[in-house]
This record gives sequence, structure tokens and C-alpha cells, in this order.
Amino acid sequence: MENSSENPDKKKPVKKGNVPAADIDFGALISTIGEKWLLNPWLTLLWLTVAKFVADAAKYNADLAIRLNKGANRPQTGNTLEHLEQEMDSVMAYVKNYIQRKYKKANEKAYYASFGFVHQVDHWEFPTDRNRRVASLKLMAVAIKENGFQDEEYGQQYWDKMLTDYEALVKQSTTIDGEISLKVGEKNILKKDLTKGVRAIAGVIKHNHPDDYKQVLRDWGFQKEKY
Repeated sequence: MENSSENPDKKKPVKKGNVPAADIDFGALISTIGEKWLLNPWLTLLWLTVAKFVADAAKYNADLAIRLNKGANRPQTGNTLEHLEQEMDSVMAYVKNYIQRKYKKANEKAYYASFGFVHQVDHWEFPTDRNRRVASLKLMAVAIKENGFQDEEYGQQYWDKMLTDYEALVKQSTTIDGEISLKVGEKNILKKDLTKGVRAIAGVIKHNHPDDYKQVLRDWGFQKEKY
């Protein structure tokens, strides 16, 4: 018989537990366990009731659904923000031309900061941080009018709309991130407590069904081969 010392590259089989790591699989398991426990009052734990387990399982799945929904909307918001950033970065050149035309090339850079541009190494641009970019857009909207560029192709109407649209999306993105973070935190706390219950229930089943516990565990939703 070959052993690990003779075959150092031979991988040992990975032993899978009764608790799935994936949130969706865990949510399905605790739902099934809750349903089965309600129909099997013989199973009792001194520190956990079936009512508490079922309620926590429902809350876990509700929080998970909200997190997944918010997470699905995040890429859409992020994509729109990136599109607006690319657009305003390209239009920035037109504003610089307005400044140069009015104040001459020798003086143009002295006006850049008042239009919301920040100095980066060897050039002037909008800041990459989104909250700072909102502040820059506010400066831009004011400077466009104060310097008489409101009627240009990329004048007052353009920058007012850009500021409104971009600021709203930044706030939306921040709200989504905050809500996701909150739901992840609540879900993880629930998962930790529910995991203790799941393991305890699996143990009770094993001790009460010594000969056929594998079949009983499967009936209660435990499917290690899928985890």
C-alpha cells in the first residue's frame, strides 16, 4: 500500500462538513432544517428553540436577498459614474481652451484651481476621489458663469446638469455601499449563531439515528457533496 511519504504529491481527500460555506446554500439548508424541525418536536436543544431558529433563518434569508439585490444594482451605478467621469474628463480640454482664449496661455494655469482642477504631477485635472470631484464640479459651475463662459458649447447648462447627475449618483452609490455593509454585518452575525444551531442539530440526529443518520441528515437538507 502506498503512503503519503512514498507519494508526497498525492492529495488527501477533502473532508466536507455539514455546514455549507456559500451564503445561498446555507440559506437553503437552514430553511429546510426549520421546516423539518417544526415537524419533528422530538428534537430539542436546551439553549435553542425551534421558533428562534426559524425566525433567525427567515431573517438571514431576508438580509441575504436585500444584499444580493443591492449588490446587483451597484455595478450599474458604478458604470454610469465611470461614463460621466470619462465624459467630463474629455470635456475638460474645451474649458481649458476657453480659459486660454480669454486669459492667454501665459496666465491660464492661474485660473485652473477656480474651475475645480487639481494639480497632479505635471498636469491639471479633476480629482479621482468622487466626493472631491463633486466639490470640483460645484466650483466649475460657478466659475463658468463668473468668467463669462455660460453660453459656450460646454457652458452653464452642461455643467449644471453634469453636477446634478453626478452628485445624485455619488450619493446613491454611497447609500448602496452603506446598506450592503449593514446587511452583510447583520447576516454574518446571524450566520454565526445559526451555524452553532445547525451543527448541534446534526449532532442530535447522529446520536438518535446511529445506523441511518446519513439518510436522515439528507432528509433534513444536509448535502455535503454540493458544498
